[in-house]
Amino acid sequence: MPLKYWSFKVAEWIARIGTIGFVLTFITYFGFGLMMQYYGQNLPESFTEGCAQAIVALIAIALVGLL
Repeated sequence: MPLKYWSFKVAEWIARIGTIGFVLTFITYFGFGLMMQYYGQNLPESFTEGCAQAIVALIAIALVGLL
């Protein structure tokens, strides 16, 4: 591959990393959901409540990351 096409290889690797991260995020989400059920923590009753909890968790992670 000619040297001028190196950016396509970099873009391909970034896309692969993004795809793997996306899949692992959902695996982790469902894993934590199973653990929450196992240990007696109630899961959100509605999609809206689940989204609200996810947004609050992401805000908390962002705040901790900034400190």
